[in-house]
Parts: sequence; structure tokens; C-alpha cells
Amino acid sequence: MMITEQEIQQFDHLGAVTIDTPLTASQISSAVNAMNQLLPFQPGTAEQLKL
Repeated sequence: MMITEQEIQQFDHLGAVTIDTPLTASQISSAVNAMNQLLPFQPGTAEQLKL
């Protein structure tokens, strides 16, 4: 997915732009679950998840 000309103009004007994610809802959910297990960080957590 490329940034559109309209998004570039919005960034130039406002200094910010929101771009839709190329990730699926399932991928985002999996990432959220992984982060919830890892944070707050506890030593050994990554080894337990086999990351």
C-alpha cells in the first residue's frame, strides 16, 4: 500500500497523517496477545514463549 497524494498533502499541511494498516485484524490480535504476555517484561518470558 502506497501513501496517497492526498495523505502527503495532509501531512504537509497538518504535520501528521493516519495511514490504514496492511495487517489483518487477526494479525493485530496475535501481536496484541504476544505483547500482553511480554509486558511488563519479566526475565525469562521470551524464552517461555520460544520467540
